[in-house]
Amino acid sequence: MSPEQRARALLLNVLWYHQGASSAVGLALRALLGIGRFDHLSDEQLSEAKWVDALLAKAAREPERVPQCEKCSAFFSRFSCNAPDECDCPRCQVYCECGGGK
Repeated sequence: MSPEQRARALLLNVLWYHQGASSAVGLALRALLGIGRFDHLSDEQLSEAKWVDALLAKAAREPERVPQCEKCSAFFSRFSCNAPDECDCPRCQVYCECGGGK
């Protein structure tokens, strides 16, 4: 699935939860996606929205490994390039406020 298809699926998922004709969120998303104000989501669009729901459910079941500072053991988040923990990419290098690294 291309990044554009994934983005569309995410928008369809949000629309699925904000479908009401009076929903400002839903109306804006409908316009963005080229879906008429009173049109139902097609089977394909609904399938894409449900695909995102399945991903979110899976993520909720599988706790994320939270990196910990080696120096002070504080937990912190990081934005990485999705490479393994051994990655030396600068984007994967995260430092804690105490000055410790990943």
